[in-house]
Amino acid sequence: MSLLDHSDQNGFIERQITMADGLRLYLRDYGDPLSKRCTVVCLTGLTRNSRDYHDLATELSAHHRVICPDYIGRGLSDRADKSARYEPRNMLGDILAMTTALNLHDCVFIGTSLGGFLTMGLAVISPTLLKAAVLNDVGPDFGAEALDRIIDYVSRDHPSPDWDTAMRELITTFPQLGFEEERDWRSLTEGSFRAGPDNQLHIDWDPAIAETLGQDEHGFDLWALFRALKPRPVLAFRGANSDALAPETFARMVEIMPEMTAVTVDNRAHTPTLREPIARSAIVTFLDQVDGY
Repeated sequence: MSLLDHSDQNGFIERQITMADGLRLYLRDYGDPLSKRCTVVCLTGLTRNSRDYHDLATELSAHHRVICPDYIGRGLSDRADKSARYEPRNMLGDILAMTTALNLHDCVFIGTSLGGFLTMGLAVISPTLLKAAVLNDVGPDFGAEALDRIIDYVSRDHPSPDWDTAMRELITTFPQLGFEEERDWRSLTEGSFRAGPDNQLHIDWDPAIAETLGQDEHGFDLWALFRALKPRPVLAFRGANSDALAPETFARMVEIMPEMTAVTVDNRAHTPTLREPIARSAIVTFLDQVDGY
């Protein structure tokens, strides 16, 4: 495992960490590594990358070190030869390798969708690494309709001639997201595509990731994973229109963990951007509480 740094750009340092199998994992490192406040690690959804968290990381970096990785197969990280490399157990191994290379301990993990499941997994396999958790529109029961939609979109490329066309396609494909401002659609688009050598925009993930979805061969008890977050502080968001995290699932999560802070983000589906004022305020308040925990 080796660590390679690049120059500071736009308020963050770019790093690459070489995994044991030779694949390189890219991450953005915001803020002061010597900050006395808790380090925040931001884990994205299935196909997303570190660009999704830029606004939040920039704000939080005034007081916290913030780490935003691209999983293997996404963004600026290497692609794998076999889809099995993208299975969650391997992703957890990458996260542990990253935190070891960066000498991180007692971190707050913010996990969106898949990132939330990975955060729950860390509570089991590396409990001392996880000081607190923020779950963004994810719970132990994941809506089947949402999963089918995700598999269909993730499994194929969506080439586009320019950014405006790509953005219009996303607006048409995912109207349920409920974004009122163009900047949110633009941010989603810029985090979904990258320019290719053919002067077309292409998805910024390996479509082979879809081959790992819908598998239940390991028989994980996701409710047991969720319970493993106890007794840590937990903040959980749900998009009011989400079909991935049902209201009854969210309510059961609160019943199991009544000390959890549960926040519903109006007019959002799967997933809130965490740029919403209610979400941003809740995260800042939560981190202040964690630092005093």
